[in-house]
Amino acid sequence: MDFNYAREYKLFEEKWERLRAEYRKAGMSEEVIEEMYKFDRAFFNSSRSFRNHQTDSLDNMSDCSAKASMDELSPHHSKYWWIDEIDNPLIAAYIRKLPKKDIELLTLYVFEDFQQKEIAEIMGVSPSAINQRLSRIKKIIKNIKNYLI
Repeated sequence: MDFNYAREYKLFEEKWERLRAEYRKAGMSEEVIEEMYKFDRAFFNSSRSFRNHQTDSLDNMSDCSAKASMDELSPHHSKYWWIDEIDNPLIAAYIRKLPKKDIELLTLYVFEDFQQKEIAEIMGVSPSAINQRLSRIKKIIKNIKNYLI
């Protein structure tokens, strides 16, 4: 799937609207906020360029086995690194067995700081579907924790 610049840029700007309000409330100066925005914007553009280049490179490969996901190509730099950091082996095992879309959901929500509405747009489902999936996962993890106590 190609990088949808318009959607990603819209999500980026919405996130920064919230951040600006939080930073102003915390007493940060407009100059500092603008510098942080410029840094994040440069990173956003760099990420977009990288994703486009990565997609083009993978599309040009003739061997289908070479079109593995970046997680398979670079297991030590996986965006799902956090699963290996979970102290509780039962919870880690449960998360590893989740469908890829649920692991992606958790990654976006917990580690990439997306809102449920944003995740719903990215995944092409309703916000209530995202809420239900998160609730189901949280409930099962809570039950695992309670079982261990």
